[in-house]
Amino acid sequence: MEAQSYLDKIKPQISEVNLPSQLIHDLVIKECEIAKKEYMNLINDIHSVLEHCDDLTNDQKLEYCTSERFYMKQYLKHSLVKIHRCFPD
Repeated sequence: MEAQSYLDKIKPQISEVNLPSQLIHDLVIKECEIAKKEYMNLINDIHSVLEHCDDLTNDQKLEYCTSERFYMKQYLKHSLVKIHRCFPD
């Protein structure tokens, strides 16, 4: 899930509840941390397959690398949400 689309998804829910801004901040940070852990687990699993499976074809290796790169980008996007929320422009 992309960080910005996640924020867009929860904004209407947050505005309906009328929560204090610090609580909203904490909830967004918590959700990003959960997502980051999931992405890091996937990255580690994919990397482990790449390291330990010697019988992968080059096409399979490329697919695994592409997937690993995608999840790394997602991890970084969620990290940027946390940084932006903690240190706004």
